[in-house]
Amino acid sequence: MGLVGVGGCATLDPAVPFRLPDNDWSVGLVGGVAWDERESLLDGGPLAGVEVGWLDDVFGVHGGLRVQGEGRTARVTATAEVTAWYLLLFGLGVRTGFAPPESERDLSSAAPESARGREVPRWATDLTLLVALPIPLWKDCVGRTGALVLAPYARPGIRITGGDPDPDDLRGFHEIGVMLRWSSFAF
Repeated sequence: MGLVGVGGCATLDPAVPFRLPDNDWSVGLVGGVAWDERESLLDGGPLAGVEVGWLDDVFGVHGGLRVQGEGRTARVTATAEVTAWYLLLFGLGVRTGFAPPESERDLSSAAPESARGREVPRWATDLTLLVALPIPLWKDCVGRTGALVLAPYARPGIRITGGDPDPDDLRGFHEIGVMLRWSSFAF
């Protein structure tokens, strides 16, 4: 009985049926609502911000600044995210930010943390996931130098720091909204 070996070579090539970004950039606005898992979406606070990104092939790197309502105060956050795009946009990221006290009285050590509202930590860092659906609203068909894209999104997150009473307490902090971006990539 003889053994016959046949050599083989396989590659994984997810053929994309359209153009891909090549060292392109994006800049845009984001708006939505953010909420803690302990409350309903309807109790969440408004969210607004700006984002910039670099896009190459199916991958992207994005950063942004935003303000989101939380309790009776507003949190200023910075975000960083890596994304992959194949019809839907998927991302992993981190957001971190500070919720300023409502008044100078809150700066004293005697002021309870709840003075900013329902257990709102002064500092918070969240790990996030992103799922978005980019919808081109307008593109430069002649010069192919850019496109305006609307992307409804969901960004579930897990708050990992923030001075919770129980340091082992991990809880969800989520957002949904829309992104409006101008991209140098014209689909």
